[in-house]
Parts: sequence; structure tokens; C-alpha cells
Amino acid sequence: MSNPKSISTRSLELDIKSLPLDFLRELFSNETPASLRSICITLVPMANAGRSDALPMLFGLAYLNRNDLGRMLIIAQSLRLLNHPEVVLFLQSEMLRVPSTPASRTYLRFILDSLFQIDTESSRKALRELLSEKRIGIKYRKQIEDFLYSC
Repeated sequence: MSNPKSISTRSLELDIKSLPLDFLRELFSNETPASLRSICITLVPMANAGRSDALPMLFGLAYLNRNDLGRMLIIAQSLRLLNHPEVVLFLQSEMLRVPSTPASRTYLRFILDSLFQIDTESSRKALRELLSEKRIGIKYRKQIEDFLYSC
């Protein structure tokens, strides 16, 4: 027998457009990968729902964590789920910002795969622009050429 004062989580509906972001501050202060993942998981549907402050918060997290590729990968995994031109520009800039080293190759492969996955005109334009950059290695250049050729 259920308690009439209890609320079933299955019937609870949240309006993510009006959900306050105060609870994210506590998660952010925790600074664990799990709390970062929780923040990102919360911000993605908010951004998809048109919440104007969600995407800048994700970019802000990227800026704050720019020197930690493990944390940047968590953020990039969330950004990959958003089909916004700003995300394409961010991914393109990451391909140029992060030097290709043995430690960064997993991250850079993920960034490039994300550009392939988004597959919009803006992502194809960003990939064409990356081809003209001398900082892009031969292996990545070949993957970009193959992808663009198949489009």
C-alpha cells in the first residue's frame, strides 16, 4: 500500500526550461569526474529544450577544464549530442588547439568523430577548413578527406 503523501518519480514531471541551476553549483564544487558528467547530462537536455544559458555553461566548463583532456572528453561527449553551429565551431577549434601527442590522440579522434557524426553543412565546412590547416596531421587529414569524399 502506497503512502498518499509520497510522490512517485515516474509521475513527476520537470520543466527543464524553468529548472533552476543552483543545484549545479554544488555538483561543480565537488570537482569529480562523476559530478562533471552529472552537470553535463543535465545541461544537454536543457540546451536542446532551448534554455539559453545551458550551452554557454557547457562552453564555460570546457574553458575551465581546457588543460585536462580527461575532463574535456566528458564535456565533448555531451556537446556531441547537440546540433548547434556553435558546437561545430568549438569542435573545430579543439582540433586546432590541442596538439597531437600520444596522450591527446584519443581526445582528438573523438573530436573528429563528433564532427563526422554531426554531419551538417556547417560541420562539412569546418572539416574543409581543417584540411587547409598545417597543424592537422596527415592521418587526420586523410580521415577528413575520406569523409568529405563520401558525402
